[in-house]
Amino acid sequence: MFEPGELYAKKLPPPRFVATLRYIENVALETESPVFVYYSVKSAGRMLPKGPKFRDLLGQSGCVSIFSQDQTALQDECAFWAFTTGGCIYFNIAQVEPEDSENYWCSGSIDNASVLFRLSAAIETFRTVEEQEVDRLLASIKKYDFQSSSSELFLDFQRLWNGSGGSSNRRSAS
Repeated sequence: MFEPGELYAKKLPPPRFVATLRYIENVALETESPVFVYYSVKSAGRMLPKGPKFRDLLGQSGCVSIFSQDQTALQDECAFWAFTTGGCIYFNIAQVEPEDSENYWCSGSIDNASVLFRLSAAIETFRTVEEQEVDRLLASIKKYDFQSSSSELFLDFQRLWNGSGGSSNRRSAS
């Protein structure tokens, strides 16, 4: 049985999960001063928008935190969080097999408690990369009130992702 805010696991190639991140960013940017977090065992830079789109993301966001461990690990793993006035989302991306760079398991959650728990679990890892950036990130998300259990802003995305339709005019992410 799936949790109510869960984004079911899907196997996607890198271009598809990167397109999904762009979609989530665009939804979040419809709110005031969203906060974005990008993490990778290898290099989080490849998850970021390129050129002017990255500059626009920085200009429209309250905070963009990027954490890369720069490891030479065989198996890649990345994570993405977005925090907005309309709720939050967590997206996990894990390479299926070390020798298979074309397939990644992608899953996540729009349940605010689950998203915050996953961020909390990652904070110590982030501190080993950039302690001052962690402090800036935590100060940025402290302003949001996540009392409701689900993220209204991302409900259409969840319906599209999980295959149960959606009422949004936004482009499908899956």
